[in-house]
Amino acid sequence: MKESEPKITNLMPPKARALISGKGSEVVRQVGLDVIRDIVCDVLCGKNLRDSTEVLTRKKLATINAATLVMFLRGESQSKGFAQRLPMIASERLQHKLSGEERQILQWFLGLTNKATQNVLRDSVDSLSKYKDEYLKTCREVISASETDYGKLSEVNSSWVRKKKPT
Repeated sequence: MKESEPKITNLMPPKARALISGKGSEVVRQVGLDVIRDIVCDVLCGKNLRDSTEVLTRKKLATINAATLVMFLRGESQSKGFAQRLPMIASERLQHKLSGEERQILQWFLGLTNKATQNVLRDSVDSLSKYKDEYLKTCREVISASETDYGKLSEVNSSWVRKKKPT
């Protein structure tokens, strides 16, 4: 990682980082005690656990998605081209010993989870570079297809901007 590159975990809001690490007390604080009570009540009444925890999962994902957007915007404001370099930054940082929270965040930017790291990479740091290259190739293909199907992001964005009415 270049000296000028911001540390990924410092760009992500602390509340979201705590939510990613999944500590019980933080999850309760983030989603609310009422949601947790409802889940416990549902389970004790015999409802399906997956159905009961769906609202918790949606809220957690929405929170992490919002924090990821903040992280991208902060990164771009500190280092032009940050978003494009993010897979390379993540791949390079993942070759070092990291905290669980930082590792999870960096894996996320390569489309990996802890389980995928075990299954796809076989926990081998040597496999990471090849995986990253394949991941970037897939992303480029998806971006190209999306631009063909939906237009370039800059074009889509400009169509959403409201034009001011003359005063």
